Amino acid sequence: MLVHLGSINPNNWLPLLAFRKRLIAGELASESSTSSVASTTEVSETTTARGIRKTACRPISAAKKQQILDLEPTGMSARAIARQVGTSTSTVKAVCRQATQPPRRKRRFTDDDLQRAQQLHAQGRTYIEIGLELGFGRDTVSKHLAAAQA
Repeated sequence: MLVHLGSINPNNWLPLLAFRKRLIAGELASESSTSSVASTTEVSETTTARGIRKTACRPISAAKKQQILDLEPTGMSARAIARQVGTSTSTVKAVCRQATQPPRRKRRFTDDDLQRAQQLHAQGRTYIEIGLELGFGRDTVSKHLAAAQA
C-alpha cells in the first residue's frame, strides 16, 4: 500500500496514527528494502570499535610515565622511547618537560593579603599595582576587595 503524506489530513490524527502503527509493524516496508539495512547491533559494535580506536588526547598511565622517565636519562632519543613505550614522540617530550618543571603552587588570597590590599587601595593604588605587589591578578584583587566591602 502506498500512502502519500500530502493526502493525510493533519487535523484527523486517526489515519496518521494507523499509518505509523503499520510502518512500525513493518507492513509497509518491502523485504528488499529492509535487507540492505544494517541491524542495530552491528551499528553499535562499529561505534564502540571507533571509540576504542581514537586514542588522541587520552591521558597515559602512571606506569607509562614512569617508564618514559626511566628511559630518558639513558640517552635514547624521544622517538626511540616513544616506539618502545607505545606513545607519540610529543607525549614523551611533554612528560620529560613536565618532570623537569617544578609543580605550580597555587597561592590563596589570605586575610593578610586582603588587609594589605585594603591598605594599598586606601593609598590610591590601582588594582593592577596591588596585584603586582601581592602576586595576584587584577581581577582577583578587585573581587576580594569588593567582597570585603559588601
